Amino acid sequence: MGLMCEGKAAIYLRVATTDQVAIDMQKEKVLRFAAAQGIVNPVCYADNGYNGLNLDRPGLSRLQADIFAGKIQTVIALDEMRIGRELLLVGEWMEGAKKMGVRILYLNSRDYSREDEIRKQLAEAIDRALSRRRKSFAKE
Repeated sequence: MGLMCEGKAAIYLRVATTDQVAIDMQKEKVLRFAAAQGIVNPVCYADNGYNGLNLDRPGLSRLQADIFAGKIQTVIALDEMRIGRELLLVGEWMEGAKKMGVRILYLNSRDYSREDEIRKQLAEAIDRALSRRRKSFAKE
């Protein structure tokens, strides 16, 4: 893979605490991975101190805006849990990015830019949610 132009790739970082050391360590890992992929000077988006239960975060919102503006072609994160903890929300976010032609890479996961992987993960999440729902009804 050739070197990507500055500004066409992004890294996204998130930790739920305001631990600067944790976010710095995450950034170092993601930048090393990006460099190994031939990606130089990626734009950094970070949400330090935000949980992943929803997608309403300033750094993620800026990343989303830049994706829609056509400024970003590749997004790299440590894992899908950096985007969010709710797999259905993450799947929707990834699908929207994919429709914009964005490739999403995770260090600790597979390349989710392929549609079959997204569908598999969403199906598993739906199965788990339905199972939890059935169990809660059984207890009532």
